[in-house]
Amino acid sequence: MHLIAQKRFDLVLTDLNLTGMTGIQLLTEILRTDPTVAVVLITGYPSIESAIEATKRGVYQYLEKPVDRSRLLEVLGGGGAGEVPRDPDDPYVRAIVGGRVTAPLVGGCLWLLLQTLGTPWEVELDGCIFFFEDVDAPAWYVEGMLTQLQQAGKLDGVAGVVVGDMHDCDWNERRPGTTPPAPICSPPPSGARPPPKYACETSAATTRKRTPRNGRARFR
Repeated sequence: MHLIAQKRFDLVLTDLNLTGMTGIQLLTEILRTDPTVAVVLITGYPSIESAIEATKRGVYQYLEKPVDRSRLLEVLGGGGAGEVPRDPDDPYVRAIVGGRVTAPLVGGCLWLLLQTLGTPWEVELDGCIFFFEDVDAPAWYVEGMLTQLQQAGKLDGVAGVVVGDMHDCDWNERRPGTTPPAPICSPPPSGARPPPKYACETSAATTRKRTPRNGRARFR
């Protein structure tokens, strides 16, 4: 930090795990001193949480080790983070619509995001890259949740969309009408006593269909 205060640097390359402070703390201090410095964070222990936090603090790039010279030059030359590595066991990892955008990354579990609608913590996606993932959500659930976000106007101003891990969200036979509903209650076993019946006495006349708002009842 003494060097940053004394000289001007175009680039700072640092690890996420440092002695005495984290790379994100160093990033914050550097940009507070000189907002024009490009800070590249490199880590062997990447996580969504640290990547989002670094992005919020203004990191230039967040890279996973190992990073060789050609990879670093590509990033510094404006090549960005590169393509998402292809998983040979997952044919769905691909770009549906191509393009390039730089914007805040906002999202998470699709079902939980839906629960924020109409609350003080309602998700805001305008100008952001919207990413979502979920688990054990059939295809028609996902479609319904995305439709609700669309109808609420939450998808109108997104800068891009990233679909994460949709674990156990493939089409399955649980769609409505294919599985008979389970009975709400089973018939009582032979010889079982019937459930107790309660007599209710109220202060309202017995001919009324409703108990008044301030009526009283007694069970015996």
